Amino acid sequence: MVWKYNPFSGELDYTMGPGTGTASIEFATDSGSANPSGAGVLTVAGGTGINTSGSSSTVTINLDDPVIVDNGGTGRTSLTDGAILVGDGTNAVEQIGPLTDGQLLIGDTAGVSPAAATLTAGAGVSIVNGAGSITISASAGGFTWNEETGTAANMAVQNGYIANNASLVTLTLPATAALGEVVQVVGKGAGLFKIGQNAGQTIHYINSDTTTGTGGSLTAIEQYAAIELVCITANTDWAVLDSAGNFTVV
Repeated sequence: MVWKYNPFSGELDYTMGPGTGTASIEFATDSGSANPSGAGVLTVAGGTGINTSGSSSTVTINLDDPVIVDNGGTGRTSLTDGAILVGDGTNAVEQIGPLTDGQLLIGDTAGVSPAAATLTAGAGVSIVNGAGSITISASAGGFTWNEETGTAANMAVQNGYIANNASLVTLTLPATAALGEVVQVVGKGAGLFKIGQNAGQTIHYINSDTTTGTGGSLTAIEQYAAIELVCITANTDWAVLDSAGNFTVV
């Protein structure tokens, strides 16, 4: 039997002994089949996300570059080394990073991509960022003590003050304070100490209140008196949490 392809009919002709015949060429696919055209041409067409090319006797089939998300791709031609990929619907994936020491992906409102950021240390906490590490530690109980040898100073939250001067030491409340933040004062010098206020501030001492604003104050009567105050309304109102000794309320 001898076979020959007839490009005009798209069929194979065969000769077998004294007789001859024809047989059709059919290319089966996953969905349907195809036959060469009358001129013997079979078209190889690319579907969604696929492109084809031909040269000489070779047909090359490639995926689109980049492969779109709908077809299981990223929608990008390259990816940044060390970046984190974040989905964006059917759009190309978003790249965040690469992250620096101590950075994490922090979530945002729904529909907004997370952001690369480091943790923020609160009162009494210290954070050290390293390569591939974050170390969180308590910092001395969150309180720092300061000896004041002058006659005036502005206090900071989460700080204690030792008033040490032969003259009166005036320590003014922090202008900015969050709910629950505290300050402490201990007398040492013979000049005693006074706690002053900023505009709009008031100190509540048991059943007595200071005059609101810069004219109000608490003044120690004994040399080694001590007092602790806690902010009960952000920035403005303070209450005496604990005290030793007596104080003049103005």
